[in-house]
Amino acid sequence: MLVGGIVGAAMTYGLILWSVLVDYPVDVGGRPLHAWGPFAVLAFEGGILGAALAGFAGLLWANGMPEYYHPVFNAPSFTYAKGGRFWLLVEAGDPAFDPARTRRELDATDPAAVEEVAP
Repeated sequence: MLVGGIVGAAMTYGLILWSVLVDYPVDVGGRPLHAWGPFAVLAFEGGILGAALAGFAGLLWANGMPEYYHPVFNAPSFTYAKGGRFWLLVEAGDPAFDPARTRRELDATDPAAVEEVAP
């Protein structure tokens, strides 16, 4: 997010500077064209936008999204997730995973269905 903020602020400041010095220079009352004070406020806002967009992109990347296919989509009871119910997926990738213990703990919560899905 820090890098996104710095890049966003630098790009905003560069865009303002280019538009004032190159694209449309207007001399108002003999003031300098490069007035960094007002530009810094807009560059700060551009930095906030850049950090927010970088954080959102990082969140999607860290969560592995968007994921267009997962083997659990083939489970018959996956339609529960579409009907406003809560769906829980427990992946068995952990070496300490115990299928019998996990099934006992899930059955203790009185679920609508507990099933295993082949990868």
